[in-house]
Amino acid sequence: MSNILIDKVKEILLSTPLDIYSEAEETVNEANYELVSSRFDKDTLSQADRYIGSANMFIAASLVCYDHFDFSRIDDLTEEQLEEFYTVWKSVISLLKEQRFIREIGLLSKNNIKVVVDNTRLL
Repeated sequence: MSNILIDKVKEILLSTPLDIYSEAEETVNEANYELVSSRFDKDTLSQADRYIGSANMFIAASLVCYDHFDFSRIDDLTEEQLEEFYTVWKSVISLLKEQRFIREIGLLSKNNIKVVVDNTRLL
């Protein structure tokens, strides 16, 4: 995997976050990764400054796929090639994590925890 390809992937992930919206399900897909550092010069510690859109991840994965295989349509890939692509994409993600460029988003940072308080039992 070339440094040029990795730099292009980083450029895509640093660009304006774009998400994939499903009109049929009325849902927005979110990426499971965020930038380690803010995309701006000064790290403001804002989660929005580190957000990576799901469309950005999709575009980056597509770039890796197109770079790795010589094809014009994704339907042209065999099952073996798809498995190979998944392995290559996982290695790209691992490399970016090792370089401390991206990190996985935990439950707390995605605000998936909901605290419920029963106020009826207060004395």
